[in-house]
Amino acid sequence: MLDPDVGYPKARSILKEMFGQPFRVAQNMIDGVLAEARRTRGDTSSLANLVIKMPNCSIALNHLEYRSDLDALHTLESIVRCLPAEMQTAWATEADQIEKRNREATFDELTQFMCC
Repeated sequence: MLDPDVGYPKARSILKEMFGQPFRVAQNMIDGVLAEARRTRGDTSSLANLVIKMPNCSIALNHLEYRSDLDALHTLESIVRCLPAEMQTAWATEADQIEKRNREATFDELTQFMCC
């Protein structure tokens, strides 16, 4: 594994070569998370992969400064709709508690919820 000071710029350079503009990199990463979410229906290994992919996507999009795309309600709803029913219900309760604090749930909060 490369040192983060070397690895991150290298990874970013590779992604830029592969996909071009940062917004395309961001969209491809979000699309990858959403595709993994769709595979989770009834598949525990895909759910585990999603739990791994989500923080990685968050880190990358923070660095690319595309955080708002990740926190968009559409993105969160698309992921939650693919979760098992019990997780959807538990997340609805969690999101309700967040909204009672006068703010919207974030991608990182959904990620944290899924990791626990």
